[in-house]
Amino acid sequence: MSRFDGFAVGSIFLTQLLNQFDDLIARKGYQNRSEAIRDSIRNTLVEEEWEEGTYTVS
Repeated sequence: MSRFDGFAVGSIFLTQLLNQFDDLIARKGYQNRSEAIRDSIRNTLVEEEWEEGTYTVS
């Protein structure tokens, strides 16, 4: 069994957007873009659940 349980995603970003994201990564102290993207996705999902009233603390 692999310790990686997921899949890779490829995307194309505008240079300006990617530069802004890299600045955010540096300010927040992320080690890499992948870590920052995962955290952003989690935060968006939690925010959505919070707004819908379906968020539960685990």
